[in-house]
Amino acid sequence: MIPGSANPLLLASAAGAPTGYAIERSLRFNSSDSAYLSRTPSTAGNRKTWTWAGWVKVSQNTRNWLFTCGEIITSAIELFTNGDLYIYHGDTGSYIGTTARFRDPSAWYHFVVSYDTTQATAADRIRLYVNGEQAVLDVGTQPTQDYLATDGINSTNLHHIGRQWSSGTAYLGCYLADVHFIDGQALGPTSFGALDANGIWQPKAYSGTYGTNGFHLPFSDNSTAAALGTDTSGNGNDWTVNNLNVDTTGFSNTIASPQTWSNYLTPSSSWDPGRTNTIAFDNSSYTFAYVSDPSSSSYINFNFPGGISGHGGFVWLYGGNGNGQGLDNMTVTINGSTRSSTARTGTTWYNWFKYPVSGPLTSFRITGSYPVLNAVSFWTDYSTIVIDSQAATYGAPAFRDGDSLVDVPTNGTETDTGVGGEVRGNYCTWNATLPYTNVALSNGNLNVAGSANYRTTVATIGMSSGKWYWEITINGTVSPDFHVGIGTGNFGVYIGTWAASTNQGWSYTLQTGLKYHNNVGAAYGAAAGVGDVIGVAFDADAGTLTFYKNGASQGQAYSGLTTGPYFSTVSTGNGNGCDANFGQRPFAFSAPSGFKALTTANLV
Repeated sequence: MIPGSANPLLLASAAGAPTGYAIERSLRFNSSDSAYLSRTPSTAGNRKTWTWAGWVKVSQNTRNWLFTCGEIITSAIELFTNGDLYIYHGDTGSYIGTTARFRDPSAWYHFVVSYDTTQATAADRIRLYVNGEQAVLDVGTQPTQDYLATDGINSTNLHHIGRQWSSGTAYLGCYLADVHFIDGQALGPTSFGALDANGIWQPKAYSGTYGTNGFHLPFSDNSTAAALGTDTSGNGNDWTVNNLNVDTTGFSNTIASPQTWSNYLTPSSSWDPGRTNTIAFDNSSYTFAYVSDPSSSSYINFNFPGGISGHGGFVWLYGGNGNGQGLDNMTVTINGSTRSSTARTGTTWYNWFKYPVSGPLTSFRITGSYPVLNAVSFWTDYSTIVIDSQAATYGAPAFRDGDSLVDVPTNGTETDTGVGGEVRGNYCTWNATLPYTNVALSNGNLNVAGSANYRTTVATIGMSSGKWYWEITINGTVSPDFHVGIGTGNFGVYIGTWAASTNQGWSYTLQTGLKYHNNVGAAYGAAAGVGDVIGVAFDADAGTLTFYKNGASQGQAYSGLTTGPYFSTVSTGNGNGCDANFGQRPFAFSAPSGFKALTTANLV
């Protein structure tokens, strides 16, 4: 264990940052998205003396490019597949590094690279610090005294965070937080952090100057994707954001040939499917989200996380286009209850459907052969509010969620109200260090894709006490071997099969709705399909396990689970896929009362 490592078991007793400095957000880089930041300095800075510092949570076991410059490997900071860290320091690709291993997917590492070729002593020219401790550089060579890399870091060449070089195809698979670059100074770790009372390395606010090309990227502004690259050093050295996303709605969509029906409807605002939108009615603002089933272009779903009261008891839907396609013969589900629609008759192309609703409106979805929706309206006590006035067909979407997360090295003090995305801390992910076969992890170790039957993936944080909630969104095929559940810490018993086939696993089978333990199935809940969200509520104090489908409880599945720790598991087959949310972003459906997100901040 690295001294001061941000491992969840250590952070569970941490008192917090010693200086009161809290990191607000991290930025997740997913290599398959080709995600990176880029910047070309207008003038060269000090190429002999500089400092790079940042927090890193590793989520892929391939070459990870933290900071690079130039078209070939001349100047870079890189984490290798085996966890070694190298610093390239010359025009000819010279390097120095450490063979220590930094590959714990549950830990936040703080790296400081102090670069100063003016030093007379060779060992002082490049120094690496990890969680406040100086690392031994035992591979490669130091640069010569006063060496100046012509095309290196701080030159006017293109710089990257998260990409090998401008024509390269290697990208970062890590979370980054609180990244600093200091032009003209070679600083030690105490400029950026300190040990707390428990001996855990914690960040602190940097109070020095940055120099000409220096920058500070806190990734705290996620109002837009472009804002993620904002420099807060005062220099204005902002970075261009490439293929990073701030959406939190899940499935993203494409729209083909939108039309505006202004003769029929007056929109209150434009509507951008796949994103979160806010409208105002009943003298209040309500946020809704649009998602769509990736296996079909005929599935439209709206969620109102806070619920809408005062809607007057009706939902109005209007749809159709000039080809005779409308909302006819579609199934409408409101607040989880299925309603039938009225078939179109004669040559009527456009259809109004009115559905009564009792209680607050929380969600509705439309399923059918013609995915054409012009408008959704809510009759209130005051007026009919039109959310959308675009006729559109919807292409096959892919699952995307926001890359700006509250998964950070410091434990926040926010109250966990159960909505997700609000408490800062080191969050649970899938554990990439276990010997999986035919399982691929991505998206910061939150996405699982199976390529063979009966394989189990296990999470990083165990639960022995407390009440915990997380969600699994289905984004791949559903087969009999697709299970969501929990398992004990005896990973070797079930890691190569499906967890609930042993006495160490308990699960909800998605295709049939059965529950399973020790290879015995029993009737339980509803079957689930692509686009459905499976909530898991585990009360480790009472020893009970309950599953939810799209916010609706399927009833208590198991009790008597008293010997922990227990870990979140998902068992997949060929083509199965899902995305986990342990609370590092907003939940699709709020957690049951008293249940919390699975983060170190809630372990304290």
